[in-house]
Formats: sequence, structure tokens, C-alpha cells
Amino acid sequence: MQQKNPLQAIRYRFRKSLPFWLILPTVLVILVIQVYPALYTVWLSLQERKPAGWEYVGFDNFQRLFGTGIFPESIGHTVIFLSGYTIFTLVMGFVIALLLKQNVRLSGLYLTLLFIPWVIADIIAGLVFRLMVTPDYGLFSGILQNPNIIPPNGLSVLTANRPTPWFGNFPFPPSPAMIYLILSASWRALPFVTILILAALQTVPTEVLESARIDGASGLQINRFITIPLILPAMVVALFNLILGGMN
Repeated sequence: MQQKNPLQAIRYRFRKSLPFWLILPTVLVILVIQVYPALYTVWLSLQERKPAGWEYVGFDNFQRLFGTGIFPESIGHTVIFLSGYTIFTLVMGFVIALLLKQNVRLSGLYLTLLFIPWVIADIIAGLVFRLMVTPDYGLFSGILQNPNIIPPNGLSVLTANRPTPWFGNFPFPPSPAMIYLILSASWRALPFVTILILAALQTVPTEVLESARIDGASGLQINRFITIPLILPAMVVALFNLILGGMN
């Protein structure tokens, strides 16, 4: 039997182990950035901070967490926010993308303005929306307190001559604090969703749309049975990104 050259054996082992060495840096980064913090968080959840140091308490922290009514309430608020945020942003992104695809007048300007929430800093966006809902001089409070905008038998009666408690006990249900949070979060995420859907709309064959119009299909039917099924993968990607962003 012919023996292999030692150099060839080394090359063979190197080629065989090359995939492992290529993915090793990525695996190490994932272990350090994701796996270790997750395991450390689990360890912390089983401990209690004492003056003398950490003390193992088992599942006592979880019992206190689930034993109060705060946790189910927070889950409910999270579900409401996440549902409103994802649905509103996805629907508005689809509508705006359809309008931009129609090559309306000044569509380039609208597209540029659409990017503004995406490029400004988070702190600036938060300050802008906070100023808009300031009880004393905010934009929304001014609208509710102005009888020229809302008639006397409207909302201004409930908020006349006094600050509008957007984040407190509102004069009538429901409290608009959740709506404010949904709108502010959607405003930030809307550019990404719109651009993603607009790019998917460009791939829809115009021949299919023209054939549907010739057959007498309405715009609603075209969007429901043709456009949305064709761009569904892009909308699913946008949906998952919205869910992850909303959870964060």
C-alpha cells in the first residue's frame, strides 16, 4: 500500500478542519455576547442581594413576581402595545408604499421626508413627542383646549382651562398614553417598513396587474388577491422586525 506524503496528510487535515476554524470566531462572539449574559441572567434570577453578598433563594423571586397582580397587568399592556404597534405600522407602511409606487407628484420629496424619523437620534424623537403631549403647552393639549378647533360640545369641554393629563387620570376613557406610545414607536419604524414593502412592490409583474384590471377587478381585489400574496414574504420580514423592535 502506498503511504501518503506527510505534507499531503497535513493539507488534508487542514482542509477538513477549515470550516471549524472559519466559524470559530463567530461562535466565540455569540457565546460572549448572547449565551453568557443569558446564563448569567438566569443565575441572578435565583439569587437575592444581601449586605454580605449574593444568597441563593431558588424560585422565591419568581413566586413573588407571579404572586402579585402587577405581572399580568404588565403582560396585558405589552400585548396591547405590541398589537397596536405592529398592525398600525404594517398597514400604514403598505398604504404609503402603494401611494409612492403610483408615482404621485412630489413622490421623491415625500420619500425624503419619510426618512427623517429614521435618521434622527432616538433622544430627539422622544423629546419631540414629549413636547407634543406636554399638559400645559403641548400641541395635542392646545387642540383639545381650543374651542375654535373642537366645538364646545366636544372634548374641549372636558379639558377647558386646565392641563390635559395625557399620562395620568384622563377625564374620559381610554387613556391616550398607550396611543401616544404606539404612534411614537410607529413613527420611528415606519420608514423601514415602507421601504421594504415598496421594494417588494417593484417586483410585482405589471402584466399581472394589467390583466386583472382588464378582467374588471377593483383596486381592493387586486391588492387583496394579487399584490399582498406576492409581497407576503417581505411583509412577514417586516412583521418579525416590528415584533422584535416592539419587544425591545
